[in-house]
Amino acid sequence: MSILNSIRAQVPPIHPEGYPFIGGFALVSLIFFLIRPPLGWIGTILTVWCALFFRDPPRVTPLREGIVVAPADG
Repeated sequence: MSILNSIRAQVPPIHPEGYPFIGGFALVSLIFFLIRPPLGWIGTILTVWCALFFRDPPRVTPLREGIVVAPADG
């Protein structure tokens, strides 16, 4: 197993609908870096936040009887 495969196994995939938002955040971050580097670092942090927001980990619904699963739980 390579290091790259090990990293990919630990990082959940991004939902496809999130890519435009993440790209927009990254573009604004790049523009901020050109204007003023401290703003670029803030933009980078917001870009990482956006990527974490759109993560799409595999979810398993419990199958026991008598439990309630909310829609927000995946």
